Amino acid sequence: GKYSVGIQTLAYAIEQSIAEGATEFDFLQGDEAYKTHWTTHSRANWQLQLPGPHLRGQLAWARRQVPARAGGWAKRRLPPQWTAALKRFVRRR
Repeated sequence: GKYSVGIQTLAYAIEQSIAEGATEFDFLQGDEAYKTHWTTHSRANWQLQLPGPHLRGQLAWARRQVPARAGGWAKRRLPPQWTAALKRFVRRR
């Protein structure tokens, strides 16, 4: 057939949603190419993480923040080969 089972299933789900009166269909997050075929606009998806009130929660939050901030620093200041090597190293851990 012309369309995959996944696309046909998605079309059916959208069709049923419209039949039930829905005016929006949420594709959730991600920018996969198939989603642009079905949409006229998109929304930003934000994530906010805050530390818990106790030391354990604050330490866990800080542990997640350091790599993200260090990655941005590395990307701005290190040669591309070095940042690629760092990414490979981090993925292996």
